Amino acid sequence: MEGQFTERKRWADGEELARQISAFANGQPPGGLVVVGAAPDGMISGVRDRIAAINASLGELNSRVDSCGWAYKFVPVRDGSDELLFIFVPFSGQRVVMAGRKAFQRRGSSTVELRDAEIQELRYAKREI
Repeated sequence: MEGQFTERKRWADGEELARQISAFANGQPPGGLVVVGAAPDGMISGVRDRIAAINASLGELNSRVDSCGWAYKFVPVRDGSDELLFIFVPFSGQRVVMAGRKAFQRRGSSTVELRDAEIQELRYAKREI
């Protein structure tokens, strides 16, 4: 079920993955899980037919989002006909995780872009500054 700690995406490019990584890292402990290849309603679309594009997007992530210890794994669906991409994003208690020049945060089942004042406030809360 999609919520505070889980986001389902039928498909996501590198920019969207960076956005979600920033949001979960800046959200609440323990972080969150992004599942690519599953629609928000739970329908499985899989990622096997887009594996080259996904690998390219994963390769770009280090230049799109601050390092925060995220990890990914391809997980086969039950019948083995396709795969899902799971990305675990740990909560960052030390600093604000930026996606380019923007920061995001998970609030309930939504990902919101933080305004400059909110980023500054979060930096103080994390004792980054």
